[in-house]
Amino acid sequence: RAILAYMWDAEQQFFFDVDPKDFKRTSPKSAVCFYPYMTDIVDESHLPGLKKWLLDPARFWTEYPVATVSTDDPFYDEFAHWKGKRHNCPWNGRVWPMTNSHLADALGICARRFDDPLLREKTVELVQKFIRMMHFDGDPNKPNCFEHYNPSNGKASTYRGVDDYQHSWVNDLILKYLVGIQAGEQTLLVDPFPFGVPFAVSNLSLRGYKLDIRWTGEEFTVKLDGKTTHASERLQPFQIPW
Repeated sequence: RAILAYMWDAEQQFFFDVDPKDFKRTSPKSAVCFYPYMTDIVDESHLPGLKKWLLDPARFWTEYPVATVSTDDPFYDEFAHWKGKRHNCPWNGRVWPMTNSHLADALGICARRFDDPLLREKTVELVQKFIRMMHFDGDPNKPNCFEHYNPSNGKASTYRGVDDYQHSWVNDLILKYLVGIQAGEQTLLVDPFPFGVPFAVSNLSLRGYKLDIRWTGEEFTVKLDGKTTHASERLQPFQIPW
């Protein structure tokens, strides 16, 4: 209730931070202000704000999204500079894998919850660019894992000399959106997003079951404990009761 009452600005369609002294909204637009979209407190009236701000290439949706502040912010800097000095942990524009993990989930959760094709597309785009960014020159044989990246060219913060700083959940995003696994209280939803690539997951342990899911580009199969529970020529959502 407090987030909706104090943070949401209906006129600007944005969840702003608030000053803890008087609970008045502050003016900077930060990527973490999209975190409410990861929850069930938002409704369809909030979706235009998500699309207007997060998906705008002139604001957050940079060549390698997501910039940690809007690019039109006066303090935005893609090179990690703040007040004339390059910093180790700048939050004024650099792309952080941790924040990207949160925002990929925010898009994916809203895409499923509100059955929104555009948000499905953008979830795919973000996850693909996110994974490509975490490889030198986009080469899958040269993975890396740096604390933050340049939002324009995807180059890592190699100047820090720290290349083992995950703080993100790339594998989880692949399982949830490429493979489409969504484990609920009563059912297992298998709902792959349109990545356009074949995939296979074998012998995955989930709630005491062994799960196999495969998409060859021509056949979509789901097996539970070795038994085929679903087979189709199309990649489509499928639910299995526990």
